[in-house]
Amino acid sequence: MNNRIKRYAFKHICVLAVCAIITVSCATAPSSGSQTGASQQQQVGRDARQRIYVAHLRAEGYTPTIDDDGYISFKREGYTYYIYIDSTDPSFLFIQLPTIKTINSDADMIRAADAISYANRRTKVAKAYIAGSPDQWVSIGAEAFLENPDHFAVLFGRLMTGISAAKENFESNM
Repeated sequence: MNNRIKRYAFKHICVLAVCAIITVSCATAPSSGSQTGASQQQQVGRDARQRIYVAHLRAEGYTPTIDDDGYISFKREGYTYYIYIDSTDPSFLFIQLPTIKTINSDADMIRAADAISYANRRTKVAKAYIAGSPDQWVSIGAEAFLENPDHFAVLFGRLMTGISAAKENFESNM
């Protein structure tokens, strides 16, 4: 990959990292009168969150499964999505739509970087990114911190809408 592409990708990754830090700082501040995040995380661990998330997915008509690593997968409109729950920070929720575009050349990489930048500027919460070894595909993810796992039912639809919007924005410029 040439240096221009590397600088372009690095610049956009840094912008996303700063946005993530700001989001984490704002989202994790405990509200007055509430328990601290660490205390609640101990009370509602990964397994309990999995059960809550899977129950909601089933209620929405999906057929979720949990793999050996504890990741929840489900299909929607022909795509497989994954929900990751961090075992060391169960309040962290990450929904991923992997591999929406494979990158086969430097020209693909340049177009993908431009389309990712466009999608990320236009989309709330969900962000497109290049992943793989080395830089082989484009995926989309949405992250949130849920102090109360019961809020998943309220937040899930918005996160999925964000992922769909990011995908449409990416594809419209690819």
